[in-house]
Amino acid sequence: MSCMKVGISLGAMVLGLLILFVSLVRTGWEMTRLDLGGEGLKTEPIYFEIRQPDGGIIKDYYKIPDSKVLPDDPTYGLKRWRDWLWYYLAGNSESRARTALLIADKRMGEMMKTGKLEVAREAVAWLVLASQYPPIGGQVYKASLAYQQEVERIGKKSEKDGVKYLELSKKLKEISDENKEGN
Repeated sequence: MSCMKVGISLGAMVLGLLILFVSLVRTGWEMTRLDLGGEGLKTEPIYFEIRQPDGGIIKDYYKIPDSKVLPDDPTYGLKRWRDWLWYYLAGNSESRARTALLIADKRMGEMMKTGKLEVAREAVAWLVLASQYPPIGGQVYKASLAYQQEVERIGKKSEKDGVKYLELSKKLKEISDENKEGN
């Protein structure tokens, strides 16, 4: 009988902690969304060039958030889980797209600090999710151009994974071409 009470108590505590965690994630997302759609978090510029058909070059930049929790951190798994919760709790498709873009930006910042191919792949996967909502296509376009430059830069340094980075660069080119309209 006492084992059953302990089990019920533990189950209730786990459920309570889960509810608390979800509410904290949701509150964090709401605060991020109110912060200009996450734009206030984006402080690290990536400078890139856009080559024009006439041979001209336009210099531009795209800002990403500073990443503090990196893949080697013991809490990184919780961060990834939180990000998926943010995405699924975001609500409508525009909110999901903006969330996916913010997460992609965070992953790109992590890739720039660590040079890890798997993190770059995650950034591209999140960017693909963000690109499925046309009204934020302009942001996706700029992000894909900035990401492409950084992926190519890291890829040139990597003897082992250079070809894999080149494949990611091609995927980013496809994303930028799909979202170029209006830019």
